[in-house]
Amino acid sequence: MKKVLSIIVSLMLIVSPVYALDSEGVIYDNSTSGSSATNVNDALNDLYSKLNEKQTEINNIKNIGNATSDKILSGYTAYVKGNTITGSIPSKGATTYTPGTSNQTIASGQYLSGAQTIKGDSNLVASNIAKGKSIFGISGTYTSDANAVAGNILSGKTAYVNGSKITGSMPSRSADGNVAQDKAWLYSNRVYFGVETGYYPSANYGGMTGVSERYITYESLAKIIGLTADKLITGNTILGITGSIPSKGAATYTPGTSNQTIASGQYLSGAQTIKGDANLVAGNIVKGKTIFGVTGTYTSSDDYLIMFSVAQNSTFWWTATKTITKLIIVTNDARTNGDNARIKINGILANVSSTIVSIGDSGTKQFGVIYVNQTIASGDKVSFTPKGGSLTHYALFG
Repeated sequence: MKKVLSIIVSLMLIVSPVYALDSEGVIYDNSTSGSSATNVNDALNDLYSKLNEKQTEINNIKNIGNATSDKILSGYTAYVKGNTITGSIPSKGATTYTPGTSNQTIASGQYLSGAQTIKGDSNLVASNIAKGKSIFGISGTYTSDANAVAGNILSGKTAYVNGSKITGSMPSRSADGNVAQDKAWLYSNRVYFGVETGYYPSANYGGMTGVSERYITYESLAKIIGLTADKLITGNTILGITGSIPSKGAATYTPGTSNQTIASGQYLSGAQTIKGDANLVAGNIVKGKTIFGVTGTYTSSDDYLIMFSVAQNSTFWWTATKTITKLIIVTNDARTNGDNARIKINGILANVSSTIVSIGDSGTKQFGVIYVNQTIASGDKVSFTPKGGSLTHYALFG
């Protein structure tokens, strides 16, 4: 009996519920176990059943887990399938890495117990890296041959030149506007004008693309080239200047005994013709006389010149002293033509023809020329009786 009691007491120490004995026999406390045993046998059977269940749980626990030492941190153990496993994963504390020319590796197979920091550098920018080189994927822009200064860079813009940051000072201009002070000057057959220093944006002007424009006023340009009204023909306007030079149309001039002048200071819009005469040759000019630079050579013994005046309806008589093969009478009255002249030789009307010659500016002066178309023998009497008109002067050439 003592042996049984000893077993029961031992079992009560490792399992629940609690069993106890009193003076009346065995008492089974099933307040928490849920067992309904009321005697020792039932209690033992119930206890045995519980022990089997626990053993099954223990066996199941022994089969749980698949971890190996390389899956457990060093310094730590675990119970895996009934065995105690000591971890072998090394632990790596916080470390900082400064990038260099070669790779730095954080080995695998270790536990990071602290942050691993790969350093950055605010100077790792393109302007600090040589052009044509690349560091950590950043292509460099630095050159040592750049020579730009602030005045070469647009105002408000910045650039790096040989590693230094430059802020531009070049002023920005409009795409069009007046030249500087509306002034220009002539030099070496060119017109020059000034423009302010600065940047001029691209635009489209005068059928051209990608250009800027600058203008100069008509007044200033006219002054530069010396254009004034007295250099332009009347009716023409250039650069706002209206011409004042008078214009002269076509005109014909017949040479006479006095000069005829084409005034200066005018534009000839038509040709000015100074008439020539095929008869103005030396053979038709009396020897010793010069007409318009032509020196006469005519020396015929029949040559003579008679100057006379006669009133209307009066008769001038003249007796030829030599044989005359040609007779010309020139009158200062154009009305005295062949029909009116009534030239007679020995009382018989002569065979005559006539023409009118105009001389002077615009032909304002006219002369009558009468030709006697027959030979006058020596001793013949020649009479000349003009009709109408006032006192008229004549020159008779033979």
